[in-house]
Amino acid sequence: MATAFRLDPVTVPSGYLVEWVDEEGYILSHRHRLFFSTDLNPPYTPIGAFPVKKSHALAAHFAWGRRLLRFMFYNVMKQGPKRLLCTFGKSVGLMVDGQFQAVTGLRRPARFLRGSCAVDADGGVYLGEYLANPERTPLHIYYLAPDSTHLDVVCTLPAGRARHIHGIFADPFEPGSLWLTTGDLPNECRIQRTRDGFKTLEVIGEGDETWRTVGLAFREDAVYYGMDAEFQQNYVYRLDRAAGTRKQLFAIDGPIYYAKTAGGVVYFSLTAEGCPSQTVNRATIWAVDQSDQGTAVAHYAKDALPKLLMPGTLHFALGPGRNDTVFFYGVALKGAAGRNFALNPSLGTGC
Repeated sequence: MATAFRLDPVTVPSGYLVEWVDEEGYILSHRHRLFFSTDLNPPYTPIGAFPVKKSHALAAHFAWGRRLLRFMFYNVMKQGPKRLLCTFGKSVGLMVDGQFQAVTGLRRPARFLRGSCAVDADGGVYLGEYLANPERTPLHIYYLAPDSTHLDVVCTLPAGRARHIHGIFADPFEPGSLWLTTGDLPNECRIQRTRDGFKTLEVIGEGDETWRTVGLAFREDAVYYGMDAEFQQNYVYRLDRAAGTRKQLFAIDGPIYYAKTAGGVVYFSLTAEGCPSQTVNRATIWAVDQSDQGTAVAHYAKDALPKLLMPGTLHFALGPGRNDTVFFYGVALKGAAGRNFALNPSLGTGC
């Protein structure tokens, strides 16, 4: 029998979004500012603000302005007790003891997709460039040491290797193992792994859209991903660690961007992208229980604004979480835009 789930709205002031959750509490964003709460009840303790242009801050008073400019935190993650690494728009910075610190070394403005930055055992962070890159120029992988404010390039994918890096993910069950995903054309779709800090790369699979993915989710016996295919049917896959095999689990109705594991359940965020592979333009949270059965636990239709003002996405809160609860919020979706939700297994029914 498939696991059942309960979905609840999270009551916070309008415009506040849950970005990080751990046992200490919650980090929330409000436009370009961050706040801390132990229990999600206001008032919130200010953490700091990411510096932005005045014209952008004015435009950000409107939802369309925030979406057009991508005026948002893509990643908010703890790099130490009083140190937050933040990627905002196409910039990278730190919040240390309530003060913003600029991070140097970025070769060019680039986004780093949500949840796509990997923390190693020492507290250092790996980041991979995500940019339009129609010329297929070389792509940089950066490393930010735990006591540094400078990004060092530790690996460069050669020109023509990929359009962009979708993400870098630390394997919690294999210390020192980092996984890399790239896209977008068939010959650029690739899942790779490094065990030596990107000195070498092992190809797990490549060559067509069945290997096109953004986020990965980890269990002790397997790695899971959902296809991010633009032109063909999307599926969820399981990569068995012991056997080294790949198994197709079930079909899904669109491309998946983000993934997360909590309480032994794998969660995927399917995007309302309106691409040829998507028959219904809606975003969905999919859950995969420990028997590998998939359940669609929430659906939200894309709003009326064009994709230029962002596809419809569901963003998981980062961090280890608490009590097996998964938090997420919506962007550019009817009934979910700017709203936070909490999802729990074994407490209700799927949709």
